[in-house]
Amino acid sequence: MIRLCILLVLSLLCCQPIALAREATGEPGVYSSRDATLSNILEKARAATANGDHAVAAVQFRQAAELAIGADTNTRATIQFELGNVYRRLNQQEEALGAYEQGLNLLGTTQPLLASKIFNAQGISYRRLGRYAEAIDSFQHTILLRKHIDNPLGLAEPQANLGGIYQLKGYYAMSLSAYRQALALAEKSEDPPVALRANLLTDIGLVLTELGDFGAALKEFEAALQLLGDGLNPKHEGRLYHNMAFAYFRDGALVRSVEFYNRALVLRRQADDRSGESKTLNGLCFVQAKLCQNEQALKTLEEALAITRELGDQATEGRTLDSIATVYMQTDQHRNALEQLHLALAIKRVVGDLGGEHVTLANIGRVYHAQDHHSLAILFLKQSVNVTEKIRSDLTTLPR
Repeated sequence: MIRLCILLVLSLLCCQPIALAREATGEPGVYSSRDATLSNILEKARAATANGDHAVAAVQFRQAAELAIGADTNTRATIQFELGNVYRRLNQQEEALGAYEQGLNLLGTTQPLLASKIFNAQGISYRRLGRYAEAIDSFQHTILLRKHIDNPLGLAEPQANLGGIYQLKGYYAMSLSAYRQALALAEKSEDPPVALRANLLTDIGLVLTELGDFGAALKEFEAALQLLGDGLNPKHEGRLYHNMAFAYFRDGALVRSVEFYNRALVLRRQADDRSGESKTLNGLCFVQAKLCQNEQALKTLEEALAITRELGDQATEGRTLDSIATVYMQTDQHRNALEQLHLALAIKRVVGDLGGEHVTLANIGRVYHAQDHHSLAILFLKQSVNVTEKIRSDLTTLPR
């Protein structure tokens, strides 16, 4: 309640410029030297971030945070925001949340635009940890702050993020509404980014796929493709082809699905999108398994697993191990399946992936059931139900 009150004050201050005045230190020479060192470290940290060297950037942002003690709150909060973003890219979500919280505490009732950026980033970390109610709260705080800034584009991002959570939890009508609102907001802005509009059309198409309306989904995908142009935006186009492949898979058009997954792979490799490449390999394996190409599916997944481990992306690694186990389950290789599932479960508990944890627990239960180990099957299925109930209880704050 206190934070909401602060936010209301922030929203009223939104359009008032805040003077960035440094407190007098009494030692101008020393302070000037420290200021130059801070500027130098921040420059290096930002360069490391731009080059994808996030581990180095994290060390440098931490050094900058120590040097910035005594600087203005805006500078200190910005450093915490950037440090949190680096942690998030390293998939160290708890550390990211700690940095974001420090940033918000520093800001108090100043800099509402920066506060809205931190809340939005905080929501993304909560979502990756499966803490959906807290993610929703962060995105709604972002929307509250940005409503008083005349920038529809700024509102589109948290609105789309809300749509993503609703989609993850199967609230497809709410997800569709959120994505369409985000698209309308983006199109209201003076110069809406093509990639944002295309991604939102892709997201709408994906929800329609989940709802089984494949014709409508393909229309959204084709509109997105027209926006992107042929080969002009390989990263976003790769994501689009990936989702089109998924739609064809759900519609039973398996050969067409393989074709589009392969197109997505070419584009994602062209864009050096290693994370996207891993996800596409994961999708492709399910089509291969459905076509009874189990050996090929396992090879595809081994390639995906190598990429996730190279990237240090434990969340995707856990899901990839689940996929490997699924192929083993399909071929009655129960011992191999259990080995992969227990590895996946350990990883999901480390990263706090509650949504993934309940799936893995349920699959372990199914394997034990297939082996006639009924007491163990019941034990793991009950654990899966308990995790599901925890997720549901966390989602009691969902707006209706």
